[in-house]
Amino acid sequence: MTSNNPPSAIFLGKIGVGKTTIFNKVCDAARDTEQSSYSVTRAYAKNKVFYQGNELVIFDGPGVKSKRDTYNHSYVMRHGLTHDALNGIFIFVEYNPRVGSIMAEDFWEVAKMLKPEYFNMVVLIATKMDQFKPGKSFPNRGSIEQEISTIFEDDHDVRQVLFSDESTCKDELFQGMYNAIQDKPSIQLEYSEVEFLQHFDLKAWKGREMHDLYRTKNLVQGLTSGFLEGLSDLEKHRNDYPEDEFQDCVFSAIQQSRNDLEELVMSPFEKRNRNQQMEFDDYASWIEMKKIVDESHSDVRNEAKRLLNINPDDTSNWRNALRRCQHCGEVWVKVEGCDGTTTCGLIPSEGDPYGEASYFSYVWSKAGEYYRPKKVSKRKRGRVVREKTQSEERKVGCGREIDWKNQAILPLSEVDALFNTQELQQFLNSFIVNTGFVSSKNKKEGDVPVFSELDSKGRDM
Repeated sequence: MTSNNPPSAIFLGKIGVGKTTIFNKVCDAARDTEQSSYSVTRAYAKNKVFYQGNELVIFDGPGVKSKRDTYNHSYVMRHGLTHDALNGIFIFVEYNPRVGSIMAEDFWEVAKMLKPEYFNMVVLIATKMDQFKPGKSFPNRGSIEQEISTIFEDDHDVRQVLFSDESTCKDELFQGMYNAIQDKPSIQLEYSEVEFLQHFDLKAWKGREMHDLYRTKNLVQGLTSGFLEGLSDLEKHRNDYPEDEFQDCVFSAIQQSRNDLEELVMSPFEKRNRNQQMEFDDYASWIEMKKIVDESHSDVRNEAKRLLNINPDDTSNWRNALRRCQHCGEVWVKVEGCDGTTTCGLIPSEGDPYGEASYFSYVWSKAGEYYRPKKVSKRKRGRVVREKTQSEERKVGCGREIDWKNQAILPLSEVDALFNTQELQQFLNSFIVNTGFVSSKNKKEGDVPVFSELDSKGRDM
């Protein structure tokens, strides 16, 4: 029985994984599938398939991680993903005995282009399963297929997995794909310009660039590993610190890891490119480098957040007291005073008249391969009420009187958002209004064919 709105799905996968081969088999098509380190398929083709009264619409396009025309392929994939509403996203991954590492890495090389809200549309198709060799751990195909399904469900939240090899027939492939997505809702995917730059590969690194990228990634990995190991060691010795100092150590790790990545990775890169004429690949390199830095810092930040005592319901700990003004909705953290009456946007004083003559902060420094927090004593100034400077004339907050203890507590979801940096988005936003980048981007996209028509024999026209 045919339908006016048959389920639709798109094929995604790294080059050479076999997705166009399966498209040809299911759709009786003849798209080129020549083996190459470059993506042979350069544009999307759409085909409607009928089988035993059921319909399925399939989009097949270029592969991920091609060494040539990387941006063009990403541009095409974005248009393929957003052209029509979709019920499913089939991600193809070639079978490898190292399921939890190589297959998982190949999966995320593709899945990273999807926004988180689209992950529940994913169906994994493990291809080339005839490469499986029985052994002691997995004596037959059924056992390894169960292992793959379990790992991807437990570790990657992929709940539907299909398997194929050279002998898998068209009927089995069609029925498996149709059953996997027929009950999924139809969703129109969308990517803003910033989201496109953030989620998709913009260039392939090759030649001397590969060497520079390798060095940079090693530097970034070393910095990140150093802070992650330092945080792990800090957690083991948590009882050696007063709790407020422990929290200061964690906060300082977040701040300093970001600073180190910027100073040691991004700043030198920016200096090298500051005075030269920027081509599109230069812009793309800059963006890709920033994405590497942001991803690494996110690893440190997320581990540090796990150690923070951010509990907005614990009003006895002023460090964790986040409240929203009942009048204007501005969010505040109380840094001094009681839980009584104050004003929204009150400027705090400096120093503490009841404290010692000095205070301490923590600086993370290299100890062997890893970072460790070091206590640094600083001189404290006397209590002085700050006067407004000219830059503070634009006040934050409405200035109305509020009773602190009665203000709304921030939900946990909003507290989490406060600790997620928006720096990458701001960085990418600066590019989409950069006339040089926009001009080179438009020129790059000008002649890229997005969709291809198939002739009567299923070949690209």
